[in-house]
Amino acid sequence: MPQDKDFLIVDDSEDILLHLRRILESKNYTVLSADNGNDALQLAEAETPGLVVTDLRMPGMDGFTVIEALKRDPDTANIPVIVASAKELTSKEKNM
Repeated sequence: MPQDKDFLIVDDSEDILLHLRRILESKNYTVLSADNGNDALQLAEAETPGLVVTDLRMPGMDGFTVIEALKRDPDTANIPVIVASAKELTSKEKNM
């Protein structure tokens, strides 16, 4: 886990954002959060977090689109992404 970089959490659930923020901040990590894909991409570009944790099911821009946009941008392409979602992934989605 990155020690000197921010975490970016992306989820439309305020409860999930708060829960993950509390866990990470208790370990002295700096946490950025966004409740939608557009804000997440703006934060990722501006702050270059060390790790992105994203939900997949969000209104507007879903997590798949966020991941694809991060990977297309040379400035954010190398940021590791963890998917935290209740959505059951298909084989194709698992290999994205």
